Amino acid sequence: MIEDGKRMPGVDTVEKLATALSLSKSWLTYGEGPESKEEVLYWVAPGFDGMQMIEELRSLVAGPGGHIEQSYKYIDPNDALSWRALLRQSRYASIIEGMPLTEISTFILDKAVGRTGLDVIALGAGTAQHETWIAGRMVDAGYTDLRLFLLDISQPLLNDACRQAQELLAGAPSIRICAINGNFHHLQSYERVFRMPYRRQRLLTMFGGSFGNLDNEISFLRRSMVGTVPGDLLLLDFQLTRAPSDDPAEILK
Repeated sequence: MIEDGKRMPGVDTVEKLATALSLSKSWLTYGEGPESKEEVLYWVAPGFDGMQMIEELRSLVAGPGGHIEQSYKYIDPNDALSWRALLRQSRYASIIEGMPLTEISTFILDKAVGRTGLDVIALGAGTAQHETWIAGRMVDAGYTDLRLFLLDISQPLLNDACRQAQELLAGAPSIRICAINGNFHHLQSYERVFRMPYRRQRLLTMFGGSFGNLDNEISFLRRSMVGTVPGDLLLLDFQLTRAPSDDPAEILK
């Protein structure tokens, strides 16, 4: 009816059409600006307050004690800078290069073909080297129905991740990149960002040892995987060590 001129679509409808067609919303709605979609969509999660987290951290440090979750450290730009410097060290770079990303990409591609598109959701993305590399290999293999969501608590690291993703995926304009400045512990409240007229397959990733540093891994998965359905994928990176549960010294070692 829209194509035949029998109905004028509302702005909401036009925006949904633009998202589905990977077009610029302003171009499709008003005929203004470039036709292609925005290179990166930047979304600050509702309720996310970095200043409040700093106050919580101060209370923990000055108080009687308690667990300080690793996410707090990346609120400080200096720690974000230290993490980026660590990534550039040859020893750590060799660990990254040793990851079986080619095999992982092949496996994901096999599970994604024939489904209604794939959303890669990078939890605690950091500089998103692994996730962007995987997306790039899938594009090289001819898979283009892909959206890349980069979720991190650190704005400086998120900026780095967006820049790298833009550079690597520059030859694939159909790939939508969305940066989310927020806390991955609140993933279930960000559902509106992933929403589409149809349910797409999801690949949730967590690299860089973040999973092993969580206070309670099982509790995190139970909270965060609420929005997943059978057929979605979860990719975790952590070091596997073995020690008797009744030997604290050996566990720490």
